[in-house]
Amino acid sequence: RLENIRLGNFAIGFYFTDVVSVSVHKCWNQNLIFFNSETHTADGRLIPVRSDGNYESTKFWGVGYYFDATSYAQGSISPLASIEIVETDENRGQADPDNVESVSYLIVGGDPRDIFFQRAECAHSDYGWYVDGGATTVGSALDLDLNWDIQIFRPIADQIKINGIYAKRIAGAGSLTVNGGYFVGSGTGVDGNGAKAAIQIENSNGVVITGGTQILGLTNESLFDDGIFIADSSCCSVIGNRFANLSYAISLENSNFCTVQGNIINGATAGVGAAGTAIIPRLVDAIRVFGDVNVGSNRSSSRNSIMGNTIRGSDTVPTDAQYTQSGTTITVRKIGHGFVTGQVLYLAFTGGAAADSGQYTVTYLNNNEFTVTVANSSSRTISTLTDCTFGARYTKGIDIASVTDIKNVVTGNVIDSGTVVTPIDQPPTNANGYDAANFAAITNNIIN
Repeated sequence: RLENIRLGNFAIGFYFTDVVSVSVHKCWNQNLIFFNSETHTADGRLIPVRSDGNYESTKFWGVGYYFDATSYAQGSISPLASIEIVETDENRGQADPDNVESVSYLIVGGDPRDIFFQRAECAHSDYGWYVDGGATTVGSALDLDLNWDIQIFRPIADQIKINGIYAKRIAGAGSLTVNGGYFVGSGTGVDGNGAKAAIQIENSNGVVITGGTQILGLTNESLFDDGIFIADSSCCSVIGNRFANLSYAISLENSNFCTVQGNIINGATAGVGAAGTAIIPRLVDAIRVFGDVNVGSNRSSSRNSIMGNTIRGSDTVPTDAQYTQSGTTITVRKIGHGFVTGQVLYLAFTGGAAADSGQYTVTYLNNNEFTVTVANSSSRTISTLTDCTFGARYTKGIDIASVTDIKNVVTGNVIDSGTVVTPIDQPPTNANGYDAANFAAITNNIIN
């Protein structure tokens, strides 16, 4: 049992391998001085520039709690079992060298069993939790290990630069469970474009995210704000969680037999961005189900259940502004509007010879003006400032993106049509040889 230990300035704070029945309570790991500009390790090795947002690109990591679950042989005793991490804190990414990937809780290896995190916290790291189970073919007899069990209860991941939880190549009936907690990404991330998905799952089986987990896009100033992103996985569940101000709240890419149920997804009151400017969140799809974008690919997201979710945008109290128009270009004037080029918002033109209200993409001019392009008139001119309003509406509530994404069930969802432009969208039936029976079973949804 380790308790009340504080570590500082270590590349790896705590390291665990070949241990059983270990408890770590109320320990703290952080860098006590800033190492941002360092280019070499303490023994003189050059830290290479990382090429992408993945720690494997450099193999240079800054890790708070490192769990090595590399198995010795098939059928052998697990190198890690019955590990409890309780009320720990990790704050390392803020002061790590810029070319080092910072991971608060790193779990790697093919045999993680009974690792429990309770009320563990992290802040400012690239990844809160990074889990790599090493499964080569998810669901195969070799890799489907029913003993895998990683439980993360009520975590706090604050100002994370890439992912709050990133997990790949894990398999089992319930290989990873996230229950409750709070996730907020950084507005700048590692590349200036903000954090990626709060929770990202790839090539995995049996992941459960539940218990009122709060995923908040409070720093949604970019085009990459995702909540939960599940790719190339199966039999995963996203149940009973809360999402706010995210471009995409829940995404299933090339994933099958998953359940998305009882979640509340909405745009909240506008946040505050740089220099006190208002931030209207860029809301695109609340729930999206899609396959491979490559033409001719056989990969798809099929046989998923999307049930009992509540979806609404945030423009029930829209923001007042004014506009002028020259041809198809509309210039909107609002002091400190806070938008960047590429954000999407709903514009309602309420005065003068109004243009068509709808969803538009912003082009930034200056802190007080932005433009949008409309299609309804090439000759209309409005030279005096005229009233309009804007707010955040989801472009699509539930988006079944492709004709190859078949036999999904969409039922019992509540969608506010006043704040969602297209409540439910799917490809037309009878396209590419598919008939209506192969598309989503869309029944008993409330759209109002």
